[in-house]
Amino acid sequence: MSSLSIHLLEQLESFLKICEFSESDREVIRKEASECWYLHVREDRCDLPGSSRMCGLPDLPQGMDWPQGRRGPLLFVMQLRLDQAAGTLPYDMPDHGMLYFFVEDDELARNVKHKLIWVEDISSL
Repeated sequence: MSSLSIHLLEQLESFLKICEFSESDREVIRKEASECWYLHVREDRCDLPGSSRMCGLPDLPQGMDWPQGRRGPLLFVMQLRLDQAAGTLPYDMPDHGMLYFFVEDDELARNVKHKLIWVEDISSL
């Protein structure tokens, strides 16, 4: 069972609805959620190169290879431009560059391999 407060569970439900997760995926996320961040990125055009966004294709810097897992290329989840979220992230995270989130496909979602990549210089996007 999730350890989230009622307020954070409401935020999570809103996110799950917007992102159109399947009901089985929603159940896994609800059950396993132990932390939930709500970020409002002040960027109207998330399709512009170098913007924060979920899904689609990432804006990888020149020369960066697509991250690989045991079974091939990882799936892109999101990219977060840190200067757009400065002051909202915990744990003394940097305030510049880009965070890329990738996961390996795992139908049962029981052992999801993932990669979090920080790129400090995003001038070559």
